[in-house]
Amino acid sequence: MFHRIFSFSAAAAATAALVLAQPTTTRPAELQLYSAISREPDPARKLPLLDQWAALYPQSDYQKERNLYYISCYATMEGNALQPGAQSDTISAGAEAARAMLAKAMALFALEMKPPAVKPEDWKTAWEEAVHQAHSTLAAIAFNQKDYPKAETELLALLEDKPDDAATAFQLGSVIVSERDTSRYPAAIYYLARAVTAAGPGALNPGGRQATEDYLERIYSNYHGSLAGLVEVKSAASQAPALPADWKIQSIKEISEARIATEEQFAKDHPDIALWRNLKDNLSASDGDTYFKESVKDRELPSFKATVISQPDARTIIVSIDTTGAAEATLRLDSPLKVSLNAGTEIEFTGVPESFAREPFMVVFSQAKQKRLP
Repeated sequence: MFHRIFSFSAAAAATAALVLAQPTTTRPAELQLYSAISREPDPARKLPLLDQWAALYPQSDYQKERNLYYISCYATMEGNALQPGAQSDTISAGAEAARAMLAKAMALFALEMKPPAVKPEDWKTAWEEAVHQAHSTLAAIAFNQKDYPKAETELLALLEDKPDDAATAFQLGSVIVSERDTSRYPAAIYYLARAVTAAGPGALNPGGRQATEDYLERIYSNYHGSLAGLVEVKSAASQAPALPADWKIQSIKEISEARIATEEQFAKDHPDIALWRNLKDNLSASDGDTYFKESVKDRELPSFKATVISQPDARTIIVSIDTTGAAEATLRLDSPLKVSLNAGTEIEFTGVPESFAREPFMVVFSQAKQKRLP
């Protein structure tokens, strides 16, 4: 679309040449200034001349031509600022031109300033693209200068106008990551997910989509601890044109804190199961045999609540203590049962561990006593 703006400027120069050929002008000084502007190739030098022209002749017969020169100067200076190896003064001039374009866009692209040969809809599109380019220029300059908050502001402005622009969404997500504030990673993940899921004219090509997908997975996994839930995150982001106020993704720290809080509460509510899990973890470790001999064997443990798995005989009960329902303890009773216990029956017992197996896990209790039977 900026090629179209440049063609407008070329048309303005052609018009100026025709006007200069007219000997009947009543403002030779203005024609002289106009001629100097048309011959000046450097937009940075042309711009002061345009300002001088506007100050001296605000109501010129050539306002449309002057307007096109302004548009061309701003757009060219923006482009020059983003060229590889651009000098600091060129970059500063480009940023200033972009800010001027944003401030004056409504006036520059007013309908009355439309060249006769340009269709109204094309003029409106040129306006939109000029604003888009100005924000893009400011975002790129800010990013190159590592002014990430400024870059973020400009990219947000672009996405407000075109929420399905995958490239801009990717850039915004990357900028937020570059700020190194992990508390804002959920926002970065949202924009990266938008980039991956965007469809239509603003979508990424297959190669760009795959690269963005890989980047998203890396950022999400580093923040969340795994890829669990990423499919749902992408689905939700694809349906929300703007970052929802309640957008939330749990971090590794938050997940860990929530797990610890849950475990602590569970231990308060079920101290016997918590004790059993701790015992099981220690016995399942590489030094479990040593731990069993030194800390567990032949020591009477506190009572456990259990669920009967089976009763092979009157003196033997196989039970599950944890909530998994797996057989993990064998009780060798100190006296035979007078009743037969059905699977699923809940009991409470104490006992002295005499042996254990790691795989499948099983602790054998001797001298087991029933504290509670149904």
